[in-house]
Amino acid sequence: MTGPSNGRWEPWLLTAAAAAAVLGVLRPDLYADAVDHVVTTLVGHH
Repeated sequence: MTGPSNGRWEPWLLTAAAAAAVLGVLRPDLYADAVDHVVTTLVGHH
């Protein structure tokens, strides 16, 4: 877990993960909306 080649976390990814964790705790409804939006974007609109 200490090696750089071993899944090094990018700063923006850490920031996004921290923001997601805070949102999940403080605003579960907003978090659910965000997850739904991301899933819809990744999967594609139907």
